[in-house]
Amino acid sequence: MTKHRKDTHRPIDTSPAFQNDLFPEGDEKTAGLPKNIEGVGRQPRIGNHSRSWWFMMDTVIIGLALVMVLFTVYSHQGMMRDTASKETAAESADEARLKQAAGTVDAAVMRVNVGAASGTGFAVTTDGMIMTAAHLVTAAGEIQVTDKKKKRHNARLIWSDADLDLALIKISGSRLKPALLSDDDQFYKGETVMCLGRSGKKYTMNKTTILNPDANVPTADGSGYAVRDLIQLDATSKNSLAGSPLCDSEGQIIGMTVKTDASGTYALPAYSLSTVLDQVIMTGAYVPRTIGITGESADQYKMRTGETAPFDHGIAVLSVAPGSGAEKAGIAVGDVITSVDGKSVNNPREMAATLADMHPGSKTALTVHRAGAKTGSADEQIEVEVAVAP
Repeated sequence: MTKHRKDTHRPIDTSPAFQNDLFPEGDEKTAGLPKNIEGVGRQPRIGNHSRSWWFMMDTVIIGLALVMVLFTVYSHQGMMRDTASKETAAESADEARLKQAAGTVDAAVMRVNVGAASGTGFAVTTDGMIMTAAHLVTAAGEIQVTDKKKKRHNARLIWSDADLDLALIKISGSRLKPALLSDDDQFYKGETVMCLGRSGKKYTMNKTTILNPDANVPTADGSGYAVRDLIQLDATSKNSLAGSPLCDSEGQIIGMTVKTDASGTYALPAYSLSTVLDQVIMTGAYVPRTIGITGESADQYKMRTGETAPFDHGIAVLSVAPGSGAEKAGIAVGDVITSVDGKSVNNPREMAATLADMHPGSKTALTVHRAGAKTGSADEQIEVEVAVAP
């Protein structure tokens, strides 16, 4: 027999009296709200669980924001570390290439001794011609050269110039492997090169940086004459030996150290070395040529003056020597020489290299952009006499 469970649920009271108790009339603010003990309508309160929920949401939002900030910071730091690592790796690779290139010049670098003085030299011809510093080999005493194999040779002085501090010496009976002089005369501030030397039995390679590719250094005789367009190196080269060649990443010689003072070390550029070598081999002497001006590259001139000029290359004239070929031809300060003998020139080195092949007393044609001219149409063709430099 199935027993039925008695229904214990009470029916909902829908009487008006009950509804009036729940939703009494009266105060507008409490109308329709349940009454408290005193019979006054009461506002419902937000429960503790609601406040906890909002607090939890605030905490989550703040936490997410903090995570995003930390992620951004660490990502940026990671990118910086990656960039720094790549730059360091690139610098290491460049230095490795430079050292490898310098290693190929090893056989050409010699130690030069005259009495107690010592320095460096390097072979420039296969038949024994060696370049070094003049102040080293013009001192009294026998000149001795020690090669890579530690073999000693007696050398004789072929030519020297005290102002340039450059000399050519020669050894006999030995076939040398000469270093290659670079024909690129464009050097840049900040460029890194290797300064080579042979101290005792050790072949040295010192990394150094070009501070100024066009430095002018007064001669020691007080005449006011300056050796122009030297390469100024940073302080890391101060311990280098006189006559040390500078090697680039191609294994070519771009200069040779000749002078060191408080401002750094100075080197003669390869174009000067090549010009001297060619003239000495052909004539037994070196006689520099000039037209009687000093100048700077057009780029340097525009950077120094801030002037916007219509020319993109050439030599800006800084001074004109009285009685010189340039003065007689009407060249003036501020003119820009853009070509010599039909060859475009970008700096005084290129002009000197072109003049070196000319005979004193001969004339050469210059293309000159006149000072103050606003267009290239103002260029003039002017003939100037070449003379021996003082």
